[in-house]
Amino acid sequence: MRVLIAEYAVGSCERPELRREGELMLRTLKRSFERLGHEVLFPKAEKDFGKAIERLSKECDAGLVIAPDDILGEFTEILEENTLNLGCPAETVRTCADKLKTTEILLKNGIPAPRILAEEARGECCVLKPRFGCGSEGVLLLRSSDSCGVKCEGGEEYISTEFVRGEDVSVSVVASARSSLFLTVNKQFVERVEASGGVALKYRGSLVPYEGVSEAQVRELRRLSVAISRLLKCRGYFGVDFVLCEDDGKAYAVDVNPRATTSIACVASVINFEIAALILLAAEDELPPEDELRVNGRCSVRF
Repeated sequence: MRVLIAEYAVGSCERPELRREGELMLRTLKRSFERLGHEVLFPKAEKDFGKAIERLSKECDAGLVIAPDDILGEFTEILEENTLNLGCPAETVRTCADKLKTTEILLKNGIPAPRILAEEARGECCVLKPRFGCGSEGVLLLRSSDSCGVKCEGGEEYISTEFVRGEDVSVSVVASARSSLFLTVNKQFVERVEASGGVALKYRGSLVPYEGVSEAQVRELRRLSVAISRLLKCRGYFGVDFVLCEDDGKAYAVDVNPRATTSIACVASVINFEIAALILLAAEDELPPEDELRVNGRCSVRF
């Protein structure tokens, strides 16, 4: 079987600041598929990433795209036109890329998430982030919400959400049409850097699995991530970022990442399944039961 892994930082000539993480994700998935006996194709330093996906996907039996969320939808759509998509559908990707829409969907369906602040909520500490963005890029913690609400600056739309003070974690999940397999809880290393207008939040890596959470919190994170998977129709490997509130330990969903995340490198090294095997089983709607999953050891990655 030929599998395309189209990772944007490696496959294009853009976003060199993401290349280290991109190489890590590509290498992890490539080696896992190859250990199963599959041939892996991937674009490298292409001037037109979309055209490269179109060309290579026609030569493959299945594929995955990894790219910043705001452009992932269009590339996923190209893949879907030519071969089997082993990741989230393009429609799901486009929904998750819209932070405002995703938050509204989660809250409407009873999933705890930081609420969107209206402009009249001035004086409240808040998080300002691009409405269409990737992870922690462009995210600012503001001392007061003078910039709250939904607005455009320099052609880019931003939203403000309440700031939930607590611990940054993520979960890794593999989902099929009928079921979801909860893999691990991951500690997120998030650095706060003084920036113009506030404090920038920068993702610096993760620790997998994270044992600093209670059994009750793990159960709740599992319940919420499975509910999110069903609600947004996630498929294949994806991640959800949460904040565990320091006041009551309640989990708030901050971002849904409809693609492989950097944590996949550590997840792949501690579980008793090939990550590629789980992705392929999800495509066939034959995920194993959770009691067959084992997590052994710990792994961390820092940037």
